[in-house]
Parts: sequence; structure tokens; C-alpha cells
Amino acid sequence: MATAKKTAKRLLNVLGGYVNELGGYSYGAATVIMPHVTGFVDPALAPTKWEAILKNAKTIVFWGTNPVVSNKIAIGVPLHNSYKYYDEIRKKGASGEMKNL
Repeated sequence: MATAKKTAKRLLNVLGGYVNELGGYSYGAATVIMPHVTGFVDPALAPTKWEAILKNAKTIVFWGTNPVVSNKIAIGVPLHNSYKYYDEIRKKGASGEMKNL
């Protein structure tokens, strides 16, 4: 039995072809913005350490995410070790030392 995805691809091939997808929307969006933030295209290539963020960042933007929930659904095995850093970010935001957007 063909899945809807396979059926749609067959139809699009009959009509002359299509552009296939690779990864998801989040990964695709990250590959567009990350070169401007980190200098790398691959969002998973060189993740910034929380300690460096807390030390150097003046503004943090959580874009389309709830970091507490996202910490529970990591790409690999979720380590749940980011909560202490979220608390520090919250404190810095409350004191005006850092903008949390």
C-alpha cells in the first residue's frame, strides 16, 4: 500500500518532476539564519556553549520555541541539563543585564 507521500511524488513525477525535501522546516530555517549568527551553515556543526552565551550575550531570541519543552525533545537523547542556564538567563533578563526576546 502506497503512502500519501509516495503517491504525491508519483503524481508529481508524472507531471514533470518536483523538488524533493531534505530535513525539516526548522533545520531549513536554521541553515538560512545560522551563517549570519555563527558563520556556519550547519546548525549542528558547532553549537555555542551555554557558558559562553551567559558570559557574552546581550540579547537572546527564542524564535518559535519554548526552551523548556524543546529541552525535552532534543535531536539526540535529551540530557535535561539546560534548565539551570534558562534560570540564569531569566535572572539576567529580570535585572536588565540581558534582553530576552
